[in-house]
Amino acid sequence: MEEKRTTYFLDGLEENLLLVPLIASIFLVILDFILGFILGATAPITLFCQQLSYYLFAWYISIVLGVTIKKRMYLVVDIFSKMFPKRLQRGVAIINELFELIAICVFLFVSFQVVGKYVGVVNENANHIPLIIAYASLIPGFTIAFIRKIERFVKEGIKS
Repeated sequence: MEEKRTTYFLDGLEENLLLVPLIASIFLVILDFILGFILGATAPITLFCQQLSYYLFAWYISIVLGVTIKKRMYLVVDIFSKMFPKRLQRGVAIINELFELIAICVFLFVSFQVVGKYVGVVNENANHIPLIIAYASLIPGFTIAFIRKIERFVKEGIKS
């Protein structure tokens, strides 16, 4: 029962985290269109809307990684594993899954380093929006991906 509540909470969290940047980006693009093309607003406000929508898109892409792992909606090249006899293909699939988990761990570690490098640094674009906002999307994205990968191991085992 506790496992279902935890999974349900994570599913709800992912859905909400995916909706916020998506809806905000749509709103900003519409606002940019209204301000820039209809009202003829100056460049700084329209560039601000564009840049913020890019940052929100980065958050969206980062968070959707966990959903793709959960639903197995990513490409897997299994040509290498198909070269082996049937009895060895499961072992190769296990090694492949472990490499995926290690890659996610490495990306998570590097994302902490990248974000740590830009904390407190005034690195802004022309619109004075700190770049740390975009880079910070890496940490929750790879953390959710790591949780989903572990969840797949625990729930389903490793399928070839």
